[in-house]
This record gives sequence, structure tokens and C-alpha cells, in this order.
Amino acid sequence: MQKKWLVEGKDVFANEWYAIGRFQTRHEAVAAARETFLRLQPPPGKPDLSGGPHPPGIQDRIFIVPPEGEGEGWQYLGEE
Repeated sequence: MQKKWLVEGKDVFANEWYAIGRFQTRHEAVAAARETFLRLQPPPGKPDLSGGPHPPGIQDRIFIVPPEGEGEGWQYLGEE
């Protein structure tokens, strides 16, 4: 069985975790995290009411978890 990279999100407002996906490579996991992170950003010129990285928005957090034995997981913050 091949080990996979896990990408998951946390809805801070609801205090709930959700799966984004499992991926074969670090590159694929980072790409999925980036896509999710960008989708959560507010549109240009709109107030940051939800999902944005800066206050006063409520930020969903995105985490990348490597396969066991390949280091520690980390929060994706918009760039690697």
C-alpha cells in the first residue's frame, strides 16, 4: 500500500475538520492546498468577511500532512 499525502481544512468558525484529498506526491498536495487557499480568498475590492487570511475574516485553515515517516505536517499559508 502506497503512503499518501493528506490535505485537510479546518473551519475555524464551526471548529470542524474536512478532507480536501489524498495525493500521491508532495507537489500534488501543495497544488490542492494552493487551489483551496485561493478559493477561500475574498474577491478583489470586497471586504474580507470569511475565509481570508487577514482579520477581520474568519479563516479556514489548510493543512498538509505527509505520509508517516516523512516529516511533520504544516499549515499552508499561501506559498511554499
